[in-house]
Amino acid sequence: MLALTLMCGALDSRASELRHSAWTLAHWALEAGNAAALSDNLIVYVQEGGTLVADDPFSALPLIAGLRALPGGERLAAQVLATRARGQFGGTPRIDLTLGPGQTHQAPLRLVADEITWIEARLWRGADGADIDITLRAQDGTVLAQDSDPGAGTEGAGALIQFAPQSCLDVTLQVINAGTGAGRVAIMIPQSLRTTCDGQ
Repeated sequence: MLALTLMCGALDSRASELRHSAWTLAHWALEAGNAAALSDNLIVYVQEGGTLVADDPFSALPLIAGLRALPGGERLAAQVLATRARGQFGGTPRIDLTLGPGQTHQAPLRLVADEITWIEARLWRGADGADIDITLRAQDGTVLAQDSDPGAGTEGAGALIQFAPQSCLDVTLQVINAGTGAGRVAIMIPQSLRTTCDGQ
């Protein structure tokens, strides 16, 4: 059997709140020159969806650069990078596309055993009316995880799921715009730190 964690609704909101709080506290720590506090909050930030992509709305790179400039910051920055969300083996960590109403995008993924895969679809500015849903399916079409909460999205928001297989698993990610307007979407799928997937 597969161990599955489905992140929807209230849990999606919780992740957003934690990410915002960690971002705020990290900036305060940077202004105060407190490397330890900055590192602690950056760890929470990247675990709750902060990315290492320069042009992403939730990029942690500016804060990590600030951390490295502080005494002892290089070592702490390495600890931050080691704790980021992960789980995908190979593939691309980010997919950028524009989906019109009713349009669907599919991508094959290979997931690493016993690591939590974090998949998030984020809407960009000008996506009024778009409603992004994401579904993770097994090769036989079985739904493994899904976030299809109804409602038009706003900038920086979209859909979020987490999934943890017990063995290396090939799946299909399905992204659909169920809304009435087009939207530019960034799909974030952090990669595993492993160099093999169940020895394959």
